[in-house]
Parts: sequence; structure tokens; C-alpha cells
Amino acid sequence: MLVEWSAHRTVRVLVMGLVLLLLLSGVVMLYSTSFAACSEYYLKRQALWVSLGGLLATGLACLDYRRLGRVSMVLMGAVALALAYLAMAHVLYRLSWTRGLVDYLPLISGPTKGSFRWLRLGGFSLQPSEFAKPVMVLFLAEYYQRWARYTLEFKRGFVVTLLCCGAVIGLIFLGKNLSTTLITGSIMVVMMFVAGVRLRYLIGLAALGLCFVALVVSISSEHRRRVTTFRDPEPLQQGEGYQLWHSQLALGSGGWAGLGLTQSRMKQHYLPEAHTDFIVA
Repeated sequence: MLVEWSAHRTVRVLVMGLVLLLLLSGVVMLYSTSFAACSEYYLKRQALWVSLGGLLATGLACLDYRRLGRVSMVLMGAVALALAYLAMAHVLYRLSWTRGLVDYLPLISGPTKGSFRWLRLGGFSLQPSEFAKPVMVLFLAEYYQRWARYTLEFKRGFVVTLLCCGAVIGLIFLGKNLSTTLITGSIMVVMMFVAGVRLRYLIGLAALGLCFVALVVSISSEHRRRVTTFRDPEPLQQGEGYQLWHSQLALGSGGWAGLGLTQSRMKQHYLPEAHTDFIVA
């Protein structure tokens, strides 16, 4: 018993140490990337969110995880409502005769780069699709734990969860967010696999998902341009490939070792959005 408790304690300490190391390195890298353009703005903002996240994590650690499972359906519904609200705003904005109505919708301040992904709450912004990921894990874990005897069935072990989670994933897609759609869909498939859903159902679902992505890329000029730009950004370096091309220049100039903290040249107004998806560059 003492050996088991000691092993659990070692694992907890190791996980906490790795999390703290990732947080610290992330804050340092964010400052190094953004200080040239924004001074300490993003450093202070990230430090605030790390502090709030730490308090929230501490509070959740004190809760019995089974209680979270019991409210997973409520959380799933709340996320679905928020995503449906954003999807409605996106549809209204796309229709010329209803576009003006978007200005009167509360919690929405207009599209961000052509899509509606954020809810504005005072000085804060929330992205419901990010909450969908952990909530979906809770929901599926609770469902398959409570109805474990139906896991191998097609209807109650596969179709029911597919419809519930698929509705949320579909709303994310309607919000013009293909990347998060793919990530959330992958989370659903992995959770089903871990729960023990029959492999042939999951293989069929994965095949349908790949066909869907191929269809979207083939009929959507925007997604097709993104794929083309990703494969070869140099011909479009003054247009849609500007960000990707300059990120490659940044990686090339730094080499394997990099130029050192705060020493990168590309982030000095040459590489837009350097502190987000392109922070490695």
C-alpha cells in the first residue's frame, strides 16, 4: 500500500514539474517573440492567464472528478449553445440582407479574419471551440463509464455518441474553423477507441472523415489556396504566402541553435502574428 501511494505521489510530482516547466518556457518564449512589437504587453497578459489557470487547476484538483462527469451533459449543452450562437452570427454575416443584424448581437464584436470564433465578455475573449475539447473528453468518459455494457453495440455504443459529439463538431465547422474541427473529431475517435468501441466502426468513421476533408478542400477555394500555399509559399510570398514564407526565412536564419532570446530579426515587424501559431519561427 505504501509503495503504491509513493508511486502515485512520484507521478503527480513529475507531472506537475513538467507542467510548470512548460508554462515557464512558454512565457519566456512568448516574451522573446513579442517584445519587439508589443514590449511587455503579451508577457503580462500571459502571466495573468497562467495565474488564473493555476487557481482554476488547483480548485479542480480538490474536486472529485466523478462530480465533473455528472455535469458533463450540462457542460456539453452549454458549449453547443455557445457554438450555435456563433454559427448563427456567421450565417447572418454571410447573407447580405441580414448582415446588419450582426451589429446588434450581444457578446459579438464582428468577424475576426472572416470568421466568428470568439465571445466578448467585457475585456476578455472566450473561444467556445477550445472548451469543447476537454468537455467532450468528460462527456465521453462519463457516457462509456455509465453505459459500459453497451460499448460494443452499434446503436448505443457508437451512433448515440457520434450524434451528440458530431453536433458539436458540426457547429465548430459552421464557424469556419476546419483545423479545430479536425482536432475535436480526432479527440472523439481516440476516446471511442480507448472506451472499446468496435474498431471497424472507427475505421469507417475515419474514412468518412478523410473523404469529408478532401471534399471541403476540393470545393472551397479558400481551403484549396491554403493547401497550395502551404506546399509552396515562395510564389505567393507577397500575398497569401507572406506569413509562411517569412517564417521559413526566420527558421533558416536561426538554424538549429537559433539566434538567442530576443535576438530574432524577423519578429521585428517582418513576421505578422509571430507570437501565435508561428512562435517557433
